[in-house]
Amino acid sequence: YQRWTLDAEGTRRLGPLGRIDWWGQAGMYTGRTPVVLTELQPANETSLSINGAFNLLRFMEFASDRWTRGSLEWHGEGVVLGRLPIVRRLHLREVVGVKGVHSSWDTRHESITAMPSTTSGLNGWYAEGVVGIENIFRVLRVDVHRRLTETQPGMREAWGVRVGVGVEL
Repeated sequence: YQRWTLDAEGTRRLGPLGRIDWWGQAGMYTGRTPVVLTELQPANETSLSINGAFNLLRFMEFASDRWTRGSLEWHGEGVVLGRLPIVRRLHLREVVGVKGVHSSWDTRHESITAMPSTTSGLNGWYAEGVVGIENIFRVLRVDVHRRLTETQPGMREAWGVRVGVGVEL
C-alpha cells in the first residue's frame, strides 16, 4: 500500500479585525492495508485543547482511506471583548473556529484485519465548532466545542470544554 498526503497552512492578517489561522490536509491510501494502519482521524480525549485533533472524538472512532480535513480559526484579538469596559483591562481575546473532515472508507481494508468494535469507516462529514477566550493570564485559552454533525449512539457528548496553553510573541 502507499499513503499520499498534501498539507498546507497559513495565517491571514485582517488589520484591526484580527487574523485567520488555517490548515488543511488531503490524503489517500492506495492498495490494501490493515485497518489500524489507515488514517484514523486524530482525536483528543483529554481536557487539553489540541489544534490538530478533533476534541469531541474518541480515539480510533473513525477510519478513512481518502480524506480532506481542515481548520479555520478567527482570532479577534480583542475586537469584540475589548469593547466591554470590565473585560478590556484583562486583555482577553476572542476565538471562533470550525474544523472538519470529509472522507470515504473502502471495506477492502477489512479483509486483512477486522475493524475494531469501537471504530467505523467514515463515509461523509464530521465537523466541530469552537468558541473560546484566549490570553487568560497571558498563556491560557478556554474553548467550548460543539459537534456540528449528527450525533450517533456511542459517540461522546456533543458539547465539551477544553483548556489550551500557548504563548504568542
